[in-house]
Amino acid sequence: MFTNNLIKIVDKRKKRVGRGPGSGKGMHTVGRGQKGQASRSGYKKRLGFEGGQTPVHRLFPRINRLKPSRAKMTAVPIDLLLEKGVYDISSESIRAISKDRHVILVGPNDASKYDFSKVQVESGIKITRSLQRKIHESGGKIG
Repeated sequence: MFTNNLIKIVDKRKKRVGRGPGSGKGMHTVGRGQKGQASRSGYKKRLGFEGGQTPVHRLFPRINRLKPSRAKMTAVPIDLLLEKGVYDISSESIRAISKDRHVILVGPNDASKYDFSKVQVESGIKITRSLQRKIHESGGKIG
C-alpha cells in the first residue's frame, strides 16, 4: 500500500482562537470585537434577538398561525367519485382520491352528464354551494 492509493479524507478542524498572531484569529480580541457583552466569556445570544430592536416574531405575531378555516383547501371533483360508481360519499371515499386533510367537494363542469339524485354526502364533508344546490334540486341528500 502506497500513499497515492489511500482514500483522501478531508478533515476541516474548528479554528482555534487565541493561538498566536499567525493563526488568523490570535492576539488581543481573538475575533470577538472590542468591548461589550459579546466579547465576554459565557455569552450566548438569545434565539431571535435582534440587538434590542423588537424581534420579528413579536412585531408580527400572527404570521404562520392561520385559522383552520383559512387553511388551503384541495378541490376534489365529485365526477371522479361518480364515474367510479361511488354515490355514498364518505370521508374514506374522498381519502382514496386525495391524501390531503383539508378537502372540498367541487361540482363537475358539465352537470348534465351526472345524476345527483342517488348522491348521499356524509356530514362533515365540505361542499361548494353550487354543488349543494345541484344535489338538493335533484333529490340527493347531504348530511
